Amino acid sequence: MPKKNDETSPELLAELDDDWCEESTKEASIDLVLPDRVRKAPLLQQISGPGSPRDFRILTHSVVIGRSSAADIVIDAPELSRQHVRLEHEGDGYKCTDLDSLHGLFLNGLKVYSCVLRSGDTIQMGNVTFVFKGGE
Repeated sequence: MPKKNDETSPELLAELDDDWCEESTKEASIDLVLPDRVRKAPLLQQISGPGSPRDFRILTHSVVIGRSSAADIVIDAPELSRQHVRLEHEGDGYKCTDLDSLHGLFLNGLKVYSCVLRSGDTIQMGNVTFVFKGGE
């Protein structure tokens, strides 16, 4: 390697770059494992009721919807119980369960106590309606 001096010539820089590349560059291989498809977090689209329209991403294992400030999704609607329903991740999907509310839970217009949600399903509690969009 040439000695360092105050004047740097292009030849000296080229020689320094070549030396650095030879000493520092190493060949390596890595295996990348990529998922077939990246899934988005499920989405609840509120389409009616106070505050609508708005979207809620489901980012946790369990989500409670109600009018209480302790609920994960708070909807200020008198028809909702403080803790009205719970959405829970179960297998590849989400289960929705009525938490003994006064006005009940409706899935696609039918009164239910508990149901497995599929993308496009509507869930209604009083005057509040959501459309569930699965993690597509």
